[in-house]
Amino acid sequence: MRFTLLALAALVVPHTASAQTWRLAAYSNDQPQMAYFVDVDSVRRNGNIVTFKQQTIYEAISATRDFDRSMLTRQADCSAMTSFMRDSSFYVRGRYLDTEAGPSDPTIAKPGTVLLTMLNTVCGRGNYFSEVVANPEVWVLEKFRKGF
Repeated sequence: MRFTLLALAALVVPHTASAQTWRLAAYSNDQPQMAYFVDVDSVRRNGNIVTFKQQTIYEAISATRDFDRSMLTRQADCSAMTSFMRDSSFYVRGRYLDTEAGPSDPTIAKPGTVLLTMLNTVCGRGNYFSEVVANPEVWVLEKFRKGF
C-alpha cells in the first residue's frame, strides 16, 4: 500500500528542474564590472582538461557588447591555461538574444586577468569567492552596487 502511494505521489507531484549550484569564481571591479560564476555540479575533469557551465554577468551593456549576461559551456586545459567556449547564449535585462554554436577560438588566460582567476579556481588552484548563490544575477548586481 505504501509503495503504491509513493508511486502515485511521484506521478502527481510536479518535479522541479535540477538546481544549478552557481558559485562566484572570479570578478572584476573595473568598469563595467563583471563576474564569472561556475555551476560546480557541472565541472567534469579528464586529466588536465576541465569542462564546466559558466555564467558571466556584466554590470551593463557597452558600445562593443549588446548583452549583459551569457551562459556557456567552457572547456579549459589546466596545464596550458587556455580555454574555449563550446556554446554560448546571450541575454540582456533577462531577455534571451541569441545562441552561438562553438567551438570558439582558444584563449590564453593571461596573468592578472579575470579569466586566469576563474581557470585557477576550476583547475583547483584557487578558491571560490562565494558559497552557492541561488540567483547569481540578483546577487551580483547587489555586489556591483555595494562592493564585494
